[in-house]
Amino acid sequence: MEGCLLLLSQYATPWPSLTVKILEINSFNTGLPVRALVICWGPYSLLCAYAAVESVAFISPKILMIPAVIAKSSPMVNALIYALGNENYRGGIWQFLTGQKMEKMEVDNKMK
Repeated sequence: MEGCLLLLSQYATPWPSLTVKILEINSFNTGLPVRALVICWGPYSLLCAYAAVESVAFISPKILMIPAVIAKSSPMVNALIYALGNENYRGGIWQFLTGQKMEKMEVDNKMK
């Protein structure tokens, strides 16, 4: 958060709404997509590295398919992370499913 405030202090703009948008864009947690990438592609990459060195003939083909299927599900996981992490997208899904608008949460007397 300090880097974001430093960015805002160096970037003076006559449009306050642009400053708020910059702050909202930089508030996304990038740790979750990186963890999802490692979880999805980690087993597949380890299996490929092991297969490059040793023979994997002793492992059943059905078991060999599991890391590949998990790795190929990575785009679906990324879409779910985006859908749950983006307030506008989440509000649109809520409105589509229930017909109600999602209310904004109030934090410390400020609209989130």
